[in-house]
Amino acid sequence: MRRLASVSAAFFLVAACGGKVLDEGTPAGVVPTSTATSGPTSSPPSTGAPVPTSSPPSAPTSSPVSPVPAGKVGQCGLYDGDAEANLKAFGLARAVGVYRAVEVAEECSGAGGTHVTLVRVGGCSSARVVHYGEHACFLEWQVGDVFAIGVAPEPGKTENPGWCIDGLEWDGVARAVRKLDDGETTAAALARYGCTP
Repeated sequence: MRRLASVSAAFFLVAACGGKVLDEGTPAGVVPTSTATSGPTSSPPSTGAPVPTSSPPSAPTSSPVSPVPAGKVGQCGLYDGDAEANLKAFGLARAVGVYRAVEVAEECSGAGGTHVTLVRVGGCSSARVVHYGEHACFLEWQVGDVFAIGVAPEPGKTENPGWCIDGLEWDGVARAVRKLDDGETTAAALARYGCTP
């Protein structure tokens, strides 16, 4: 029975030490010169003295970047709630950018809908091309309009020639949007949401 308890303790040590088997007599923070990842425990060096080692650098306990926020998708594909608060949350996730509208396409479906293709001017978001809009969503946007956008990394493309919107492709979708104020610079808009280079 004692042998079974010893084997169980050794298994726990293997799991707790990242798969390395340590001798039961090895003090904490010291690794014998000979370790194994499976099989019987290794013998200490012939002198019997453990060899001190430096600890590997520990990973940060918390990431400085938050995950891209999740939200309930509402009208036109945007997250419900306050757009400003949503943009700040995307800023914490380094998923906000300033984008310029380069194409505004209207569906020719029965309900219609606006689809806007935007290209990154600057920002923390890795998405180069962003899509905004959807079926039955009507936007009065124009080519050249500039927006601060919280981007969800959801690549996609349209394949619906019957709705006159075939061939649009993007790296991310807009989930929070604010049109830049007159005279507002890209740098000022990005700084507002914590996205500084």
